[in-house]
Amino acid sequence: THSVDVLEVRQEELHPLPPLTVPNGPRPIYFTCRHSYEHTLIDEINRYASRNGGGVHAISPYPGLVRVEDDDCILPMFYDPVYALQSMPQSVVVTAESIKSISKQVISALLGVGSEDNDNESAIDRISQEQHDRLRSAERGSLSIHCLVPGMCKAQTKPVMQHRSDKVGEEIAKMAKKMFPAARKA
Repeated sequence: THSVDVLEVRQEELHPLPPLTVPNGPRPIYFTCRHSYEHTLIDEINRYASRNGGGVHAISPYPGLVRVEDDDCILPMFYDPVYALQSMPQSVVVTAESIKSISKQVISALLGVGSEDNDNESAIDRISQEQHDRLRSAERGSLSIHCLVPGMCKAQTKPVMQHRSDKVGEEIAKMAKKMFPAARKA
């Protein structure tokens, strides 16, 4: 078991989990980019922020992924850097053991609904409430769920965890259909 512990520690050193998102806490922006372009993307984001009178904290936790903490709201909501393949504003980070549990955590973190653990109102933050209200009023069939894994940024044909990610997306879609017309077929 000692060798297993060493392997787990080594894996944590290579790819530490990003910090979990908490209700009413900051929500980082994630950008995907081509593998090995992370520092170019970070430089582009930092140049934009400094030109607009502020600064952001940008790091690359994984190949092909850049995390930006913009506490001063320097970046516009739909900021689209040249070197970014996709942007994911106001991201939430969750953890759980099973596909269904991960799906419940995502729904709870994004929309403030569906969690048995969050009985108090403070668990639903302003952003979650706004997203919940927008989904309630959205047109039927307008919700689209995209499942991404870091290997997709490296052009892997069968990225690690893609199947699991797709299963989580399917479960989220199934849960959302029960709550929001936007998740149902048009």
